[in-house]
Amino acid sequence: MFKKALLTVLVLLGAISLYAQEEEIPWRQNITMLVVPREPLAIQVAQDISRRYPVLLVCYQSTPAEPVLHAWNGKSWVPVATADYVNGTFFTHRPRHAVIVEAEGQPAPDILIPDGTWCESGNRLTSTDTRVMIHLLGRYFDFPYRYWMQFSKRYGYTLEEINPALINVFWWHYRADEAIAAFKARDFDLDMDKWFFLDITPPEPIEPVVIKAEPETLPPAETPAEEMIEEPTEIPAEAIPMDDEVTVDETIIDVTETAPEVAIEEVAAPVVEINPFSTNDIPAAELIVLPAE
Repeated sequence: MFKKALLTVLVLLGAISLYAQEEEIPWRQNITMLVVPREPLAIQVAQDISRRYPVLLVCYQSTPAEPVLHAWNGKSWVPVATADYVNGTFFTHRPRHAVIVEAEGQPAPDILIPDGTWCESGNRLTSTDTRVMIHLLGRYFDFPYRYWMQFSKRYGYTLEEINPALINVFWWHYRADEAIAAFKARDFDLDMDKWFFLDITPPEPIEPVVIKAEPETLPPAETPAEEMIEEPTEIPAEAIPMDDEVTVDETIIDVTETAPEVAIEEVAAPVVEINPFSTNDIPAAELIVLPAE
């Protein structure tokens, strides 16, 4: 009985682990980079959203030279170099979409717009008003009913103020006498004049390099023809004309005889006594050439 119960628990744990791994993949694939100015309430709204959705949170502060950037790593704000932001090298998993928030009348620096190599699309939200941010970001992330209610209570707004279109709100969420009036008052166009698409240029496609195929058969290499060398022909002695008789000395010289030996005196090399403990320089050795034997 105990073994069966243990086996059941192990199976359930394996199923939960597999489900968690499957849920983690889309979380990493559908990351939104949320870029907000350095304003307390704007940052607070962005952090509340990052606790519920896969968000890469970046804070910027405009300066005359270049913006000062910080990224939220889940525990603290870390500085980000402008070059790292432009090249997209400050994160582990690249975002699919970017939402750049800017104060009304104070546009964000153009350098914050991704070039398309590491982020495919984006939007611009031209207001840091808390209600407007909750409304437009809630529509973008498609808040469920419970999130709309959580944000309305946290920031002191009614449901209709932060969700005028009543997205993901159904008639059973109201009392019978309130549902008809609430749905008649829905406004789908409120605040949409502050939501724009970013002009992100996608990277140019990489053209394939055409490599010419080598010929199947290679032509034979040209080699210079070898010159024909005629072998010398032997001419018989009878064919050589002889004007006079040639007398040949019949004396035979024995070439094996050796020359008379020459006595060579062996010269012994003079012995030079050297004291290895002397401080004087060791004299150079005398070169003596011995005669060859």
